[in-house]
Amino acid sequence: MQTDEPAVLMWMTALAPRPGGRVSAPGHHWWRELVTEVHRHAVAAREALRESSRPAYAAAGAANSDAAYYQLSDEEFDQLHPAPRLRDAMIHLSRGSWTPDPHRWAS
Repeated sequence: MQTDEPAVLMWMTALAPRPGGRVSAPGHHWWRELVTEVHRHAVAAREALRESSRPAYAAAGAANSDAAYYQLSDEEFDQLHPAPRLRDAMIHLSRGSWTPDPHRWAS
């Protein structure tokens, strides 16, 4: 079946046989691992961005000031980059609508 519909492709991936023919232990589910891994990577990338010296041009008080992300207050940083939620990762991955922006979490 040929399709480019993201939701269909994601469910085809979810229902496909496991690579390598491995048999998993009871209670082990590769989809749950994928979701938690995606979420953990998003959280780690956000934390790395918070500690980075990249200029925070979009911050209200930092516009045109060369202020870095680590110089912003926690509230300012949270407004610019809300913390990724596990719920969002589950919803977007299950819908096939997760298209991570490579520039959003780049450090």
